[in-house]
Amino acid sequence: MSNEQNTMRPPPETITISEVSFMHQILQACAQRGAFKPEEFKDVGSLNEKLKALIDFAKSLEDGSNEDEKNDESEEKTLEKPVEKTE
Repeated sequence: MSNEQNTMRPPPETITISEVSFMHQILQACAQRGAFKPEEFKDVGSLNEKLKALIDFAKSLEDGSNEDEKNDESEEKTLEKPVEKTE
């Protein structure tokens, strides 16, 4: 019965890339204010790098989709040229 209960629950709320970026900013502000103990530096640094990599990855996907949209638009423009009638 526990399996049925697990499958019936809705998935957890997702997190957006802007929220990940905000977490990265919070982490940086905390580091600048000395909120971490020296023995925590390695773990905090690792988390900082993971957040930054995720943000960079999301930006590259966004840039790629923007380029795809530009390519699609240029293809549409070439397809929209009027066809010459031959008589």
